[in-house]
Amino acid sequence: MSKRTFTVEIEMPADSNEPAMAVWLQNLLPGSKVRPLSQKSIPLSKAIEFIEGTNGRIFSIRFIKRTNGEERYLTGRMGVKTKLEKSPTKDGTDWKAHDLICVFDMQKDGYRSIPTEGIREILIKGEWFSVVNDLQPLP
Repeated sequence: MSKRTFTVEIEMPADSNEPAMAVWLQNLLPGSKVRPLSQKSIPLSKAIEFIEGTNGRIFSIRFIKRTNGEERYLTGRMGVKTKLEKSPTKDGTDWKAHDLICVFDMQKDGYRSIPTEGIREILIKGEWFSVVNDLQPLP
């Protein structure tokens, strides 16, 4: 079965019960992932700084893949030393020069590259933040 991603924005009164609405939507759409959209934002430079400074702590991120424009969620860690024989950094590639961050994806049990310009949201200390690109000029 193929999966499709849809983003639905629901405007609710400020005093509404968001968790109750999320449970209702989850029951309405079994098997879906329901969470509120980020209300706070951070600049891309801070998001990159956060990822590089995690020191092995687990973090989650939503980004757009360069290869096909697909949105992807990843839960991963930096600084993983296992499975180094499969590490994409072993070939000496300068990932920063290509605006990539090499992360160990805990769900896929392997290394993945995250394009910095594709980062959309990041989970920091239990709260999702939208990422605003402050490094590249808008077209």
